[in-house]
Amino acid sequence: MNLLKRPQNWPRRSLTQLSIIVMGSASLSCERSGGGPPQMPPPTVEVAEAESCAITQYFRYNGTVRAIEEVEIRARVRGFIEKIAFQPSSDLKKGDLLFVIEQAPFKAAVDRARGRLEQAKARLKLAEVTFNRIDRVYKQNAASEDEFSTAKAELDQRKGEVLEAQADLDDAEIQLSYTEMRAPLAGRVDEARVDVGDLVGVSEPTLLCTIVQMSPIHAYFDVSERIALQYLARGEDGSTKNEFPLAFLGLANEKGYPHQGQVDYVDNVLDSSTGTITVRAIFDNSDHRLYPGLYARIRVPFEQMPGAVMIQEAGVAAGLDGKYVLTLDKGNIVGRTPVKLGERGDGGYIQVSEGLSIGQRYIVAGLQFARPGMPVQVKAQNPPNLPSGQGQQGKENTNSPRKPGH
Repeated sequence: MNLLKRPQNWPRRSLTQLSIIVMGSASLSCERSGGGPPQMPPPTVEVAEAESCAITQYFRYNGTVRAIEEVEIRARVRGFIEKIAFQPSSDLKKGDLLFVIEQAPFKAAVDRARGRLEQAKARLKLAEVTFNRIDRVYKQNAASEDEFSTAKAELDQRKGEVLEAQADLDDAEIQLSYTEMRAPLAGRVDEARVDVGDLVGVSEPTLLCTIVQMSPIHAYFDVSERIALQYLARGEDGSTKNEFPLAFLGLANEKGYPHQGQVDYVDNVLDSSTGTITVRAIFDNSDHRLYPGLYARIRVPFEQMPGAVMIQEAGVAAGLDGKYVLTLDKGNIVGRTPVKLGERGDGGYIQVSEGLSIGQRYIVAGLQFARPGMPVQVKAQNPPNLPSGQGQQGKENTNSPRKPGH
């Protein structure tokens, strides 16, 4: 059977019409496949220029806050606690009363010692009268030398008794003074380690409480041998003074380094096992924000760096090979430029130590739409209002960029 044979009942014109429809559909399909999708315009990005600024180079360390003075208050005499005169965690002034130990036995000892002193003074007065009388008659050859010597020895003995009685009285008064314990320095006290009625000072001086000085306060940190040698080399050419620098401190919950102080001590021996040397800085802590034992971030200025290249940190991206920025040439074609970063400034700026030059354009916003080698549409960014960078008295000098020529 011939399958291609046209059935007898099909109209002859149906095949012709079907051929036209198929050819027309094929022609329409070819026209659609030949035109491509519409071209997208280049993405729009915000662009800024690398700026020039004189900044300060800092070295950064980790350290701990320590009190300048910390005193343990201990019982120096034996007795029962009669009074606790402070509240835990309160700030004390020097001389504030802390504890009172029962005073009656010590007052009685003072009275006994004072009575013995009076008796000794009375015996001394009688010995002086006797010696003066014998001395007169001895000079008139009416008394023997033995009588004179005996009177003189009696007088000296009574003088010694007075001195001994006076010393006993002084000791009794000192013991009585130990029954009132007062703050030896201004600072913050912890809780009392004893209660009213407790017996203290039985076998050893009982610890009663501890006071730490809160203001000013110290921060200790370790400096590597390499940095220590750089500081020691400063001033050898006479360009800078080799003196203690400022120090800036920030706590774990603080941004930046809001506390300004000054280095006031450097250890005289470098630890050969760690290759570091201990350095100390002092900070005013009148607001008591710095607590002894806190972890601290510390940075110390080293030298001024004029003409540093500064960019906005928002324009810095990270790749497998390190940090980079997307730069633009004169034709607004994107390029990928690796950079090395340095000091972080204010207002979201950061120094570029290698990779960019002053005035070079880079993308600040829209990095996700830009790729190296592609063109972009440029939207200039309004630069933020930046501080002058000169700092204020009592505050840290800031690293803030300035426009070239300013």
